[in-house]
Amino acid sequence: YGNETTRAPSYDIEALRPRLIQALALKPALLGAEQANEAFRREPPLRFGATLGAALDPRSWRHERLLAPILEEDVYALTLRARDLATLRPDLADLRVVNEANFQVPFLIDTDFATDRIPMMVRREAPSTPKRSLFSMVPESRGAEDAPRIYVVVLDVKDAFFERPARLLHSLNRSAREIPFSITLARRPPSTDQIPVAASAPLEAVTLEVDDGDNAPLEIKAAAALVRVPRVVFKAAPGKLRLLLGNRSAESPRYDITGLRLELLAYSAIAASPGSLSLNEHATTSLWSGVFGMPRSALVWGAILLALVVLVGLTLRTIRNA
Repeated sequence: YGNETTRAPSYDIEALRPRLIQALALKPALLGAEQANEAFRREPPLRFGATLGAALDPRSWRHERLLAPILEEDVYALTLRARDLATLRPDLADLRVVNEANFQVPFLIDTDFATDRIPMMVRREAPSTPKRSLFSMVPESRGAEDAPRIYVVVLDVKDAFFERPARLLHSLNRSAREIPFSITLARRPPSTDQIPVAASAPLEAVTLEVDDGDNAPLEIKAAAALVRVPRVVFKAAPGKLRLLLGNRSAESPRYDITGLRLELLAYSAIAASPGSLSLNEHATTSLWSGVFGMPRSALVWGAILLALVVLVGLTLRTIRNA
């Protein structure tokens, strides 16, 4: 007993059911101790689903994350972290799951599956307007990659009672503020909960502007950003797998298992154990790939500096000719 994939048996003795029920003086059958069947081999789920796809050249991917060895064929899932999103394109087209021989493992992406919490450093700035407070918030660990988009900033405020208008700005440059909406920071006793502030901004730096009126400025003890992260679901055979992340020129993969999306996402998948994010030691670097691997902010500032250099050169040339 204990077979989730079999059907009900069909025996000839079924025709004798009425007689067997009326039989008398039946001897009792005795059951021994329960034990595992040593010959048992588990039937893998979705047996017709392929566990391997086409081969892939891993040298074009900048980062990797090793997974704990897969011990049996089954459906697995892992939830990405905000740091993973920082290495990936917004459309996640440069994410791959591969085995030791660099064959792709087909996967599906369950978007907005969970949230990842990122601590932020809070620093009070000098406001340009009286009766206002300005708090700049940046992530505690900032990498060189693009910043993922946050959707909520959670504030840990020391004050027990307050109700003040506020604005969440998406730039530390106070001369060019972006104010998408206004909010109200409020707390009433006995509540001591953290204050959530809706946001939609890249996780580079955000600024909170609070209208204090004639009150003392709020004391914000800590802050954290919440980032929506996806879940990756795949069927894998026994072996060693890894994630490849970060390839600006990659195209979105196309797998047959897309037709099994409902079945795979609804299946009770085993949680895969990912290792730490690291650089792909086999990646090949070039000037062009280095430029595309830079964060967008660095590319923007680089373009501005290049334009200034060209403008200064043209100005000096014009003056010299005059």
